[in-house]
Amino acid sequence: PKIVSEMEKINRVCTAEINTQQEEFHSPLQLNLTTQKSPSIICEKMSLKETRIQKELKELEAAMVHADDARERAFKNRERTYGGDYNIITGEILKPSGLEHEVERVSKEVHEGELLENICDESLKPKDLEDLVSEECIDMKSIDLVVDDSILLSSHVITQKILDKPEETIQNKNVDHSTTNLPETKTDFSTNSNEYTTIFNSVDNIIYDEEKRKINMKQVDITKLYDCLQKSVLYPLQSQLKLANDALLRMFLNKHNLIAHLNCLRKHFFFLDSDYGSNLTKNLFSEIQSVRHPSFLLNHLRLNSLLRTAVSNDSDQDLAERLSFVVNSVPATFSLTDPNTLNCLSLTYKVYWPLNIVLTSQAMSKYDQVFKFLMQLRRATWTLEQDIYLLKIEFSTKSNQYRQIHLFRHIMAQFLQALQNYILTTVMEPSWMDLQKQLDKTSTLQELYHTHVNYIKNIIFRCLLNKRSKTINKHLLDLFRIILTFHENLRSDDWFKGPDDEIQHPAFPRLCHQFKQFVELSRFLCSYLKRLVASGYQPHLDHLLTFLSCNNFYESKAI
Repeated sequence: PKIVSEMEKINRVCTAEINTQQEEFHSPLQLNLTTQKSPSIICEKMSLKETRIQKELKELEAAMVHADDARERAFKNRERTYGGDYNIITGEILKPSGLEHEVERVSKEVHEGELLENICDESLKPKDLEDLVSEECIDMKSIDLVVDDSILLSSHVITQKILDKPEETIQNKNVDHSTTNLPETKTDFSTNSNEYTTIFNSVDNIIYDEEKRKINMKQVDITKLYDCLQKSVLYPLQSQLKLANDALLRMFLNKHNLIAHLNCLRKHFFFLDSDYGSNLTKNLFSEIQSVRHPSFLLNHLRLNSLLRTAVSNDSDQDLAERLSFVVNSVPATFSLTDPNTLNCLSLTYKVYWPLNIVLTSQAMSKYDQVFKFLMQLRRATWTLEQDIYLLKIEFSTKSNQYRQIHLFRHIMAQFLQALQNYILTTVMEPSWMDLQKQLDKTSTLQELYHTHVNYIKNIIFRCLLNKRSKTINKHLLDLFRIILTFHENLRSDDWFKGPDDEIQHPAFPRLCHQFKQFVELSRFLCSYLKRLVASGYQPHLDHLLTFLSCNNFYESKAI
């Protein structure tokens, strides 16, 4: 219907404009008779203008036919998309009803379009102009003006008039066809019949009976429809999804060797490589006590030099080279009794695409959190090991203070060793074994990502670094602080001989006081852990209690 209405508008507008052009064309010619010019030049110029006009009209007609075909195809596709002419049960493409009368209307528009073209061609022939030229000469400027006006009107009349003038004004316009003196035209439809054969065929193909369009939905079995959709759509999608997931897992696990990267992370961030851990902590902790200013140690060159020395014996140097230290801040001085002194350092691991989909920046921050906690534990252990060298003096077997300090150091070292055994046997190794088992069961990239997230979260939880374990972590840091203070007091003064040649230490009263604080805090921590285990919140802490209270030392009240 839109095509037919547009064709009608075009016919009416073109007819009206042709009449107007004829009136405007003859009147200037009669008024602008001036100097003599050659009739052949005038006819040649008019023929060129006529050729241009005919070319523009043909191009416009071809564009209209192309637009009609496009609208018809869009109409068919739209009806099929919304289910109006497509039977999803039988797969039959039905035709819209009530369009038989469209054939007659489309044929009329085709004939009218052909008639319009013939009228435009005949009306622009300069028959009257030749008669005028034969009698008198015409001014060439006026001819140019008239022809240019006619071209302008013929080229823009369809586009502008249709938009500017509504249909009622065009229909109500009084046009006197007798005054236009239009030449008689004879339309021969046989010449252009081949051009519109395809149009009539397409119109015939869309005629159908309206009863075929009607579908009784009560007779449609919805369950069979769903089953058909599932077998035709869902099953192929599932098979393709499985193939895509298998390809992704092969790329991560085989091509990019994700397991090797995870093993490198656990060796260096969790100090599971004993040579690497001892070399790094020994050099780093000794320089903390000997360096004059933190900037001499906390620089990229020195830190990475210590790191390269520690990983020099690593079996996989390509992965070890991805490790590096990052300095978050440089303190004014190193507090030797503060366990958080080295929190200004962060160990990083370079991860490239596509491994960064699994080893995200959030996951690497969790690795660094565990690394800092283990650095605090290893620093406290290292200071107690240094106390052994401080207690190697002559004539010390007869000193009571000497034996007491050795006993203090041994009890604190046993506590730290029990904590290290718990982290190794209950946290690190079981978590790694669980990760390997879960990796064998993963079938998608999303499951692979969540498996790694659960692995690092389990380590954070069992290392007592989560928010709910903040109280336990605070007590552990207080114990580390007491051990570091004990070490600084021991190495701050030298031994001397007291009465009866007994070797004594000037800071012995302070050492006794610090050991007493350590025992009280460790016993409170053990009782707190027992309550947590009894409540069932963290049953794995029972292993830590077993390591700590093997001789029931922390259950007794005597010191």
